[in-house]
Amino acid sequence: MALLSSAGHWLVGAFVLPVAVLVAFEANGRLTESPWRYLVPDLIILSGIALAGYIVFHAGLDRAPEMVQYALGSDKQIQHFVIAAAVVIIGVSEWLSRRAPRNASYWRYVWPIAYMAMGLGLIFHDQSGPQVAAVRLYHVLLGLVVLSASFARLGQVSGLVAWRASGLVFAGLLAIESGMLLAFRAP
Repeated sequence: MALLSSAGHWLVGAFVLPVAVLVAFEANGRLTESPWRYLVPDLIILSGIALAGYIVFHAGLDRAPEMVQYALGSDKQIQHFVIAAAVVIIGVSEWLSRRAPRNASYWRYVWPIAYMAMGLGLIFHDQSGPQVAAVRLYHVLLGLVVLSASFARLGQVSGLVAWRASGLVFAGLLAIESGMLLAFRAP
C-alpha cells in the first residue's frame, strides 16, 4: 500500500514539473501565443483526471468498483478526490482565462484561490498509519509551499506584482512542489 501511495504523489509531481517549466517560460514572455498558451491548462486538466483515475484504477480494472467504494468511505481518499476536482477546475478556469487578453478575465483568480484552498487542505490533510507525525509534517510543508505559490500567482494575475517577477517565483514554488511530490516515500 505504501508503494501505491507514493506512486500517486509521483504521478502528480510528474505533471507539476512541466507546468513549472512552462510557467517560467510564460513569465519570460514565451509560449504565450495560440496554441502554445493552452499547454499549461491542458496539462493541469490532464493531471486532475489522471489523479482521479489513479485513485479508482490503481489496484486494477477488476477492482475499480471496490476502490470507488473504499475511496468514498475514507475521509483521506475523499480529500484526494476533492484535490483532483480542484485541479480540473483550476485547469478549466485557466483555459477560459487565456481566451481573453492577459489579466482581463475574472477566471484568472480561480487558480490562486483554489490553490489557497488546496494548500490549507494539505496542511490539515488527514493522516494515519505508521510514522504519522513525519507524514503529517510532510503534508504541512507541502501545503505551505502550495499556499505560497497561490500568493505568488495572485500577485501575478492581480497586477500587484510585476508579471515576470511573480511568475518566476510562482514557477520556482511549483518546481519545489514537484520535487516534494516526486521525493515522497510513504512509510
